[in-house]
Amino acid sequence: MNISQESDNIIENYEKNTDSLINELNIVNSEIQYIIKRRNQLENVKKDIERDLYYTCNHEFILDNKDCYDDICKYICKKCKCYENEYMYKNYTYS
Repeated sequence: MNISQESDNIIENYEKNTDSLINELNIVNSEIQYIIKRRNQLENVKKDIERDLYYTCNHEFILDNKDCYDDICKYICKKCKCYENEYMYKNYTYS
C-alpha cells in the first residue's frame, strides 16, 4: 500500500466517523428537545395541581422563616405548602 492509498483510507474513515458523529449529535438533540417539551408539560400539570390545591385545601398558614422579611409570600400552608397569595394560583389566559 502506498502513501496515497493510506491517505485516502484515513480520509474515508474520517468522513465515516464524522457522519456517524453528526448522526449521533442529531439523535442527542432530538432527545433533548423531547425532554424539554416533556418538562414543560409536567410544569403545566404541576401548576394545575397547585391551583386546585390552593382552592380546595383548608389552609393553616404559618410564617415561612426562610423567606425575607419583605417577601410577598411570607406565609405558607403547613398542609399543602401553597403560599398565602391567591394571585399566584389564578388561571390567567392571555389573548
